[in-house]
Amino acid sequence: MIFLDKEPKTEKKPRLSKVETSQKLIETAISMMASTPISELSSLKICAAAGLDKMTVRYCFGSHIQLLIAVAFHLAADVGPHIQKGVITTSSRGDERIQLFGRLTAYLYASFGNQIPIRLVPTEQYSNTIKIHQQLQDTYGLRPDLAWLLTRRAILTAIANAGVGSIVPLSDEEAELYVTIQERTYEFLASIQDELQLEK
Repeated sequence: MIFLDKEPKTEKKPRLSKVETSQKLIETAISMMASTPISELSSLKICAAAGLDKMTVRYCFGSHIQLLIAVAFHLAADVGPHIQKGVITTSSRGDERIQLFGRLTAYLYASFGNQIPIRLVPTEQYSNTIKIHQQLQDTYGLRPDLAWLLTRRAILTAIANAGVGSIVPLSDEEAELYVTIQERTYEFLASIQDELQLEK
C-alpha cells in the first residue's frame, strides 16, 4: 500500500496593519497615476492593483477623496528640497513627483473645492508649510501674521502653477521670471508691512 504525503499547509501571509495597508494603497495609487488619468482612477481599480479587498479604501480612509488627499499630502513631502527663500523654485519642474503633486492637487481643487483643506498647523506633517513661513520671516523680515498669509498664498499659487504647468508648460525664462516676481513681491511687502492692517 502506498501512502501519499499530505499536501503541506501553506502559510498564511501576515495581515498588514491599517497603517501598512494605507501606505500600500497610497503607493499603488501613485504608481497608477503615472499611466492613468486621475479622473479615471477609482478606488476599485486601486484596490484591485494592490491585491486588496474592494472595501479597503473605505476602511482606511473613509472615501476615495480622502485617499487622494492622503496621496497629495504624501507627495507634498517631496516639495521640501525645492523650497528656497520661501519660494518653490524652478528645480521642482524636473521632479516627476512634484509634477504629479501639482496635477493631483489641481484636480482635487477643481473637482471637490472646499473639501480640500490647506492647513496651517505647526506639525511635522506640514513641515513644508512651516519651512516656507520661517523662511519668509528670516529672509524678508516679514511679521509672523503677514508671513502666514503669504505662506498660504505661496502654496496655493505653487499648486496652481504645477497643475496648469502640466498642460501649458512654462519656459525656463518664464519660470525664472515668476520666481523673481515672487521674491520682489515679498521684498515690497516687507518694506510697507507696518502700513498694512491685517485682521487678527
